[in-house]
Amino acid sequence: MSGLAFLALASAQLLPSALAAAKESAKKAADTFMFGGDKWRTVYDDMRKKAYYYNFRTGQSTWSDPRKAAEEDAHRWMVLIVIMLPFVLCFAAGAAYLVYVRVNHPDVLKGPKPSRP
Repeated sequence: MSGLAFLALASAQLLPSALAAAKESAKKAADTFMFGGDKWRTVYDDMRKKAYYYNFRTGQSTWSDPRKAAEEDAHRWMVLIVIMLPFVLCFAAGAAYLVYVRVNHPDVLKGPKPSRP
C-alpha cells in the first residue's frame, strides 16, 4: 500500500469521527443559555424523544422552554389589551358624555316634571 493510499484511507476513517465530534461540541455549546439571569441547559430525553430544560441555579427542570413561555405571556397580554381596548374606550366615552350632560344640561337628568292634577 502506498503512502498516499494509506493517507487517503486514514483520512476517510478519521473525517466522519472528527465531524461528529465537532457537531457534538457545537451542540453542547448551544445547549447552555442564559435567560432571566439564570443559566439553563437543554437536555434531550431519549426515552420521551423530547427536550427538557434544566435551571442550574434552582436545580429544577421543565418540559417547556422558558424563553418561549415568557414570549407567550407577552403575547397573552397584548391580545388582552387589543380585545379589551374598545370596551374600555366605549365606557370612558359614555362616562364623559354623562359628565358633559350633567354639567351643561342638569335638567335633562332630573327626569320628567311631576304633573299637577
